[in-house]
Amino acid sequence: MDEGTGERWFTVGVSPNIVDASFQALTDSITYRLMKGSAPAA
Repeated sequence: MDEGTGERWFTVGVSPNIVDASFQALTDSITYRLMKGSAPAA
């Protein structure tokens, strides 16, 4: 993911079903960004 800040992160979803794995990776990515965005800036 890149929001114009140059910062990127990646997630991995693991499942025998490619659709399920993709969904897991997407939700993990959104959760990570939301949690990171609510943390106080260092």
